[in-house]
Amino acid sequence: MPRKRYIIEFVVHDKALTAISMLAQLAYFRMLAVSDDFGFVPGSISVLRKLCGFLEFLRNWPRVAFELVEAGLVSPLIHNGEPFFFFNPESFDRIQNHIVGKRTQSEYLHLSADEIAPLRVSPCDKKAVLQEILRMDGTSNSKKFLESRAREGKKKWCSSSSLLLSESEEQIMNRENLPSRLDFDHPAETIPAEVVRIMHRIGRRLPCDAYSNVTEYRWLPDLRALGLQMGFACILREALAFEQWILGAVESKQEKPKAKSNPRARFLGKHGWLQGHFRDGRARVDPATFTTGDTETSFPDITPQRDPWASPSS
Repeated sequence: MPRKRYIIEFVVHDKALTAISMLAQLAYFRMLAVSDDFGFVPGSISVLRKLCGFLEFLRNWPRVAFELVEAGLVSPLIHNGEPFFFFNPESFDRIQNHIVGKRTQSEYLHLSADEIAPLRVSPCDKKAVLQEILRMDGTSNSKKFLESRAREGKKKWCSSSSLLLSESEEQIMNRENLPSRLDFDHPAETIPAEVVRIMHRIGRRLPCDAYSNVTEYRWLPDLRALGLQMGFACILREALAFEQWILGAVESKQEKPKAKSNPRARFLGKHGWLQGHFRDGRARVDPATFTTGDTETSFPDITPQRDPWASPSS
């Protein structure tokens, strides 16, 4: 009997789902379509390829799986040495209520309803279970992803100083050297996701877990809202400028490591990089540089035509 999986209207506005990348959203719906009657899907990349087809999200599976698990949309499970993922039991049963009274056995785990009930509980450390599943996967993409995560985990906390830049700090900015193209191990599909990766790159360059631990789940809604207001190309350019500034400031000892750090306040906050002002009242990001109306998937040549942070000419 063919599977029937319902999708209801409120999913369009679900914060957890809309906060992840479009690639991860595609994976979510594809996995839902092939889930068994208890919301389980195989966690093996080879089995998923047979079930879902060789789509783009499978080429980036380690990052996509991490997004889905971190957003709480699916949970990882290892049962009898085999990897699985399962959807949130409460929401799955509520939306797919047409099968709840009819299901008797899990198609993929081959367990009865009574046997599978204790397994539909999220593990305490979902990331650890996911990392073990990726190690079991053994592909080069999974190995690179795990190595990257291991490097990030060794960083130490650091912090940035005052949210307001002084005139002397402003001189550290030099936008003429911003790269004209992007070069990442795992290219993002959207500009907001690329900004998150820039924060991760800062974390790799500095002893700073706070930047390495920035997540798309928490940052993307704000980045998308600001992108609609300021323009996505503008947001991307500012993220690169912020990266260049903070690395230069730390190297020149004007940024001192502290016990705590708050990248969100530093970059996204009301008094932060994108929305704050200099001490003389000027907006940190000149509205003349906004690119309002562009899209989050159109990656521009972000080399600036001029230095919008240069001191006003007399």
